[in-house]
Amino acid sequence: MSYDPNIWSGSGRLTKDIELSYTPGGLAIGKFCIANNVYRKGSGDKNVKTSFINVKILGQGAEKLAQYLTKGKPIHVTGEFVQDTWERDGQRHERWFVDNAKVYLLPDGSRNSGGNSGYGGGSQGGGFEDDVPF
Repeated sequence: MSYDPNIWSGSGRLTKDIELSYTPGGLAIGKFCIANNVYRKGSGDKNVKTSFINVKILGQGAEKLAQYLTKGKPIHVTGEFVQDTWERDGQRHERWFVDNAKVYLLPDGSRNSGGNSGYGGGSQGGGFEDDVPF
């Protein structure tokens, strides 16, 4: 197995329910954010760093997962880490997100255990369709 620096993989809890929308062509797009904790050497709350990771899934996977991806749900995500840039009011903006993600539902109470169901990972990529951050 080779290392790909553009692939992000991690577990966390959803910060809010998934946002499901559709393109004019009928493709489902699911957007959500997870809080990912990294536990550093040692114990205690001072050794925990939380990152907030934006995620996008496409197609039937987004539709199937919509009923399960609710605030607080633990999941594992793997996908391409990409940058979205846009200009608004003369200022350049950017954000990083995991695109075309594969999502694995984790049992409640689990932090980093293996998943039990995987969805997502459509064949179409690209940036978000709007210019408003999550």
